[in-house]
Amino acid sequence: MTKYLKLLGFPVLAVILLKTDLDELGRTLARCRPELVAAALGATVAAIAIKAVRWNLMLRAQGHRYPMPRTALVYFAGIYIGVATPGRLGELARVLYVKRDLGIDAGNGLSSIVVDRLMDLYALVAIGLVACLRFEIAGRFSAVFLVLVGALAAAPLLLLNPRIGRWFVRGALGGLARRKFAKVLAEGAEGFFSGIERLASPRLAGSALLTIASYLVLFCAGWLLARSLAIEISFWDAALVLGSANLLALIPVTVAGVGTRDAVFIFAFAALSLSEAEALGFSALVLAVFYLGSGLAGLSCFLAYRPPVEDDLG
Repeated sequence: MTKYLKLLGFPVLAVILLKTDLDELGRTLARCRPELVAAALGATVAAIAIKAVRWNLMLRAQGHRYPMPRTALVYFAGIYIGVATPGRLGELARVLYVKRDLGIDAGNGLSSIVVDRLMDLYALVAIGLVACLRFEIAGRFSAVFLVLVGALAAAPLLLLNPRIGRWFVRGALGGLARRKFAKVLAEGAEGFFSGIERLASPRLAGSALLTIASYLVLFCAGWLLARSLAIEISFWDAALVLGSANLLALIPVTVAGVGTRDAVFIFAFAALSLSEAEALGFSALVLAVFYLGSGLAGLSCFLAYRPPVEDDLG
């Protein structure tokens, strides 16, 4: 069922295109300035590189010395794997990399990656809330939306609390006590929560600042894409539009955000008195740069430093 759900975005996009003036869309794309698109791609790569530095700092906080060049290779390779495969497998690939390179168990390796992704999640949630106010979304379905956002924000903090998490794992494994893999799962969970405890320190403030920096650079890339199409939009409005779409993209219901991202852009652009053709032109460039462009950059790192295979893991 899930694999079919991922295709939901394509009929949504088809309906949008049927209602769009394709001639106007063609004229919008025709005025694209390649030099600004290239600059946006460079800014996108820079934003990912800042996130790689953030992850390196987390590994160091856990006592792991992972060379920065290798960290960048693994982070970018994970981006490629995430783009090329369903279900965000890029994050799991990073677990395999650090398990092989650092000789740590999968649970411990997963801990820094989960926190790394949570920082992105909370940044996008904050941006999404501001966007709701800016584009007057909250007033339309505020109660449901706020409950969902509250649950989204609270659940990880509760489950990642080592005391609560260990209690939850013990309860979940209680019925598996006689199974052979119960011990393995318990050991993996202990490694995970031990890693979380090492990260829970004031040193995370530096990682939080890098998260802010990475999104400012990423939103600069989005603004450059808008300007490449001569779309009159401020930096902050571009940031809110892009942040809202990225938040929605975390829900795995479409491939690369196709359809849902276009719908978000159309809604937000309408609130800014911009045309549907401009929204779809901007969406096409976002897909080309943020997904295909970053995916190709990740592919080069993937080829330069291959992920572990079964024999490597022992």
